[in-house]
Amino acid sequence: MKFDVIVGNPPYIGEKDHSDLFKKYKSVDKWNSILTKRTNLYYAFIIICNEILSPDGQCSLIIPNELLTSDYASHIRNKIANSCNVNSIFDFNKLQVFKGVGTNTMIFSFGNNPISQNRIYRKYENNQEFTEVEFDMDYLKENKYWQFIKDETSTNNTTTIDYYGLTTQQGVITGCNIANGKLYNKIIKHYPELKQTNGLGIFVLEEGKSIKHLNNEVFINNSLDNTNPNWKKLNTKELELIKPLYSGNKIHKYSIEETNSYLIWFTKDNISSINKAEIENIIRHLENFKIFLINRNSIVDFIDNNTFDTTTEKGILYNGDGDTQATLGKGNYIVLQKYGYGLNFNEPKLMWQSRGDVSFFLSTLPHYAPSSVNYMYFNKNVPHYFSEHFSKIEILAFLSGILNSNMYQQYYKGNNNTGTKLKALKIFKINPDNNKQIAKAKTIADKVLQCVQNNTDNVLVGVLQKEIDDLVNELYNLKD
Repeated sequence: MKFDVIVGNPPYIGEKDHSDLFKKYKSVDKWNSILTKRTNLYYAFIIICNEILSPDGQCSLIIPNELLTSDYASHIRNKIANSCNVNSIFDFNKLQVFKGVGTNTMIFSFGNNPISQNRIYRKYENNQEFTEVEFDMDYLKENKYWQFIKDETSTNNTTTIDYYGLTTQQGVITGCNIANGKLYNKIIKHYPELKQTNGLGIFVLEEGKSIKHLNNEVFINNSLDNTNPNWKKLNTKELELIKPLYSGNKIHKYSIEETNSYLIWFTKDNISSINKAEIENIIRHLENFKIFLINRNSIVDFIDNNTFDTTTEKGILYNGDGDTQATLGKGNYIVLQKYGYGLNFNEPKLMWQSRGDVSFFLSTLPHYAPSSVNYMYFNKNVPHYFSEHFSKIEILAFLSGILNSNMYQQYYKGNNNTGTKLKALKIFKINPDNNKQIAKAKTIADKVLQCVQNNTDNVLVGVLQKEIDDLVNELYNLKD
């Protein structure tokens, strides 16, 4: 049976909390290529609706707007682009359509034949009207992410961040932040006496629980009992390895909140240059959690201390990830798993969180962050064609002005905004010989820096942000 009209609100059920349900669906040949990694049940509804439409049929579904740019929906976008015609998209962006539900939604209308010019209508904050952008099906077929950013398909005035000498890197992966979750449950199954470690920091130390600042001195908790701390004073050498750690929700456009979390910065690169006798309190702390540390990324059910110590080729105990093999695979179990290779934390950079409210913060201090935060930084120096016009900070300020602007806002919401994705994002390409573009970019950078310097003045920042948005719009309309 075929249908001329389909209107629906399919269930938004993600695989993360329903693994057993999705195992059943993935066992069916029809669905194992649709419901892939980190999938969602509404993907299948899109495919089914497309299959049961009549030759002139039309379908409208209200679904999460993450479909437009999510990495895990790329195969669904490809199927849609090559099997039907997308007529219109009403993207509500951050507007709450369903009361009490945090999902960002859109009305997605498609059919077997076009019924009008392809358009997306998008709702922005502080704007009563929807913004309209035309597109064609070739755009959907040719672009991995459906961003619908003005002029993004132009080859003359857009580029990617490498043009500005920049690259990206995710934050620190410890493999063992604190004693909780799946790893903790696995450990206490074999060592029930370690149940009292629950919530204690391993590589990530929370103020008052695993680390304490008192009278200009710092203490680490070397106890395995969360009810009975054993505070040890850290010396100067040990303090050099303790770094404030900023989670993604601390990051805002023009400021970063103070943190109560701290990271033990112990890596495979600095371990060889450190005299362990001079950092005995940190070594003792990590050794206390050896059974946790050696079970990171293991491919066997459980590794006890004896198995780890007596296995000559330790790499066979762990997955093939290069970082895991370079640390645990070589017996270095007291070091971080992965930690921003090539990134100098003391250099200027942009920081943003992958999910949630995505804001690009211009950091000029050594802000360390977990893997849920990404960094954009210079590979080496400012490219020679910009060196006479811009400093590193000015280029980053200019790009944060673009990336934080209204024009780009819709790209991030509800998506996994990894460094890899931002590397591919189309942004304005400044012509180093175009004085008008140079001046406009420097003005944007200057206003961003004013916002950073006056971040507590909400009124001034609001005025400057409106000016930045207007300048970005003007810049994208400039002609060479």
